[in-house]
Amino acid sequence: MILKIKDYLKNTSPLNIFFIMIVIGLIYGSISLYTKYLGFSKFMNKTRVIAVKAQPVTIGVAQKTYRSLSTIESLKSMEITSKVNGIIDGIFFKEGSIISTNQKLFSILASDKVGRTEIFAPFDGVIGLNKKNIGDPVNRGDVLTYLDNYNQMKLEFDLPERLLPYLNENLKFNAFSENIPEKIYNGTLKFIDTRINIETRTIKVYTLINNDDLSLKPGL
Repeated sequence: MILKIKDYLKNTSPLNIFFIMIVIGLIYGSISLYTKYLGFSKFMNKTRVIAVKAQPVTIGVAQKTYRSLSTIESLKSMEITSKVNGIIDGIFFKEGSIISTNQKLFSILASDKVGRTEIFAPFDGVIGLNKKNIGDPVNRGDVLTYLDNYNQMKLEFDLPERLLPYLNENLKFNAFSENIPEKIYNGTLKFIDTRINIETRTIKVYTLINNDDLSLKPGL
């Protein structure tokens, strides 16, 4: 067999031998590539590639949160009282209306002096319930109604003394009322008391809340 191959090669031109070698190389390469493909397919059937996306790590500052109950009150609030004894002879406002500074509220026919006494609003605000009617007698000091300025509300509450190291006038807070659950009020402390209550071991603080829409009422 080997002699036949040698005789064949002797009778074959160099160019034909070159082409034969190329064909043999292609056949060998194809067989080798196919073998590697089969091995890779088996590996992929056993292995699942998972893509991982890296995210940068952010280091934040830990925050301390403390909850406290409080009752809100208007920043300016005053009972409107009679300064004389007499009879109410004029009422010049509608209950629950917005009152301007120096707006006339009552006139009283004084019984302890000659003439009529008039009462004016000391500041802008919302006038409350009228406690007297025209013709009613009044005495000096009787409460006639009350006036509240709702544009800013005062929120005062007590905090435990252990929080004292964290208290400052830049301390932020969130406030909400169960009666207005959809709205959250934000702000910072305005005042920190100078003394600790020795009985409750608490310190009193307060802040101011803007109330331009007049949604908050004293006592909430």
